[in-house]
Amino acid sequence: MAVQTKAYLKTLFEKGDRPTAQDFIDLIDSLMHVDGGDLPDPLPAISAENLSNIPIPDPLPAVSGEQLTGITPTEWEDAPAPVSKMDDTHFVLADDRTAIYLVGRAVKIDRNGADPYYSHVVGATYDGGSGYTIVETEDAVPSDILSAGYYSFIKPVDQGGSVRHSMVGAASAAELAAHAASGGAAHPAATTGSAGFLSAADKQTLDDTAAGLLAHDGEGGATHPAATGAVAGFMSAADKARLDGAKLLKAGMPLVVDPYTTGAHSVAHGLGAGEHHVRGELICKTAEKGYSVGDKVPYSPDATVDGNSLSHSINDTTLTCYIGGTPKLWDKATNNNTLISAANWKLVLTPYLEI
Repeated sequence: MAVQTKAYLKTLFEKGDRPTAQDFIDLIDSLMHVDGGDLPDPLPAISAENLSNIPIPDPLPAVSGEQLTGITPTEWEDAPAPVSKMDDTHFVLADDRTAIYLVGRAVKIDRNGADPYYSHVVGATYDGGSGYTIVETEDAVPSDILSAGYYSFIKPVDQGGSVRHSMVGAASAAELAAHAASGGAAHPAATTGSAGFLSAADKQTLDDTAAGLLAHDGEGGATHPAATGAVAGFMSAADKARLDGAKLLKAGMPLVVDPYTTGAHSVAHGLGAGEHHVRGELICKTAEKGYSVGDKVPYSPDATVDGNSLSHSINDTTLTCYIGGTPKLWDKATNNNTLISAANWKLVLTPYLEI
């Protein structure tokens, strides 16, 4: 068992080494144990002249801030000389203080019998003849008697400090003032070609537009009443309910046949699977029975009139109709159901799919 130096112990634990049990014992014996059992209590007095090679822990142990006492933080430094007022925005102090009173630096002025006054330095000049520095402040100091002066220990960033001059200096007040109200040197009123402040006229136009839009709110109203069959307007609640309940239909390939051709007829409708519907109609090709060319007469795809039958079937791919005889049609001239002329009509069955 032996206490070894730190340098020696490091050589025992390098890459590729195989430390022995004795090496580990030496390592442990060379360390100061946390329970303090290896140290005499009390520690013997030792002259500082004999201290050498004292190990310092790395990293240093954390220390609670509660143990720190006697520290008084401050924001202000005392002025290096008494101050006196020259006028509302200037005070003077002895010697060259231009390196302290930097442009933009915050200052605090104590006034006899009144609260302190705060401002920022606009400029400082040294008069070598008189031996005084004249400091100009951004704001007027409303007092004739100044008891003490202070300057902020924080320098402006453009003077090597950490507070930006444009945030605290005299220039900032002018910049902010230029943004006040509409227009000004910083931002003129906006135009269609240039961004800027909202002018009073444009504000009024915007308010009027908003009022006009609000007049369209809800159902009916003075601007747009509910729509009717003859007048456009808002959709009423009843019409909305009807619209929501309506079924949208998609038309497929129609089946067009000669109504005199009996038997089965079919066509691939191209609609696919779903809920299907079929509408039938006779279309006039040559005027007869009081009908004109192009007239469409609804004709049920499943009808039997005086033994002349028509029926249909539809699946996901095909529409088929079955004609059992020549259709009859109401004759407008004689007011009777009579057979149609084969060459004068065509039968059209149109398939639909609900979507």
